[in-house]
Amino acid sequence: MTYNDPLEIIEAFGYDPAFGQREWIDGHHIADLRALAQALYFAQRGPVSWGERSTHGDLFGADFERLRRELMIEHRHVMPCRAVEPSFFSWRPPCEYILHKIISFLTQDLPSQFSSAPLKVTYDERGRHAILKEDDDLRDFEVLKLPLYLEFLSAEQIKGDLMRFLLMAVARAEEGRLCGFDGYRALFSHAVHYVDVLWGSTPRH
Repeated sequence: MTYNDPLEIIEAFGYDPAFGQREWIDGHHIADLRALAQALYFAQRGPVSWGERSTHGDLFGADFERLRRELMIEHRHVMPCRAVEPSFFSWRPPCEYILHKIISFLTQDLPSQFSSAPLKVTYDERGRHAILKEDDDLRDFEVLKLPLYLEFLSAEQIKGDLMRFLLMAVARAEEGRLCGFDGYRALFSHAVHYVDVLWGSTPRH
């Protein structure tokens, strides 16, 4: 079969390409789904490369070959090799993904009644933990100590740890009054909603 663009391929996966606010679908990060669709689109005309190989094997390549067979796309060599750039979050996401999402929540995704938390990130001497602190020279207030050695074997495991560490950070934010002085019960429920939206479990209101 021939597909006219990567969006047609995403639709052939069975997904609506308008992902909205969600970042994960059926265990894949949307950046990797888009890269897979682009790679399959390029493969109709020539070879494709994606760079990264890990000690766990070519996990992107395995999904690429499986989907190529399912969509009945034949390898052709009419055009030069094209490159795609997956995030690889679907297979071996870094712990910094969780850190980034927690910072985003506390600084950009708060309900209107809360103020953005001033934050900074430091690391312990061995680089095994990221330490999220209030960015205040007069108060050394630690919001979260996140281990960077965690491994994730599934998207649900990532979601579970993101939820766990985000709620820990919100509890510390409440203790330190980092986002205001009142209404933290609503902030906890908003944190749960924030994570659910990333996985497409609930619409953003």
